[in-house]
Amino acid sequence: MCTYRHHPKDLHLPTFKSPDRHGTVRKISEENQSLREQLREATDKQHQEMSRAIDLKEKNEYLRSKIHEAKIEAFNLRHLNNKLKENKL
Repeated sequence: MCTYRHHPKDLHLPTFKSPDRHGTVRKISEENQSLREQLREATDKQHQEMSRAIDLKEKNEYLRSKIHEAKIEAFNLRHLNNKLKENKL
């Protein structure tokens, strides 16, 4: 209950007794819930993509190390082949 007799003319206080305003509040609440769900889904997707990116980075590093090892092995084999050829001559 309001204790003031007169409200300023430019002050518009919402009254939630009218069905139209209840509908508006309900719509806003539903929209809020929908946006929260979209945010949660987007955050979950972002987390999944970041996890995938980390996994791919680790796989890339592993493959690079294997390529490096293969290059070293190829160099060593070439070196040994050259020595064998020299010994045969």
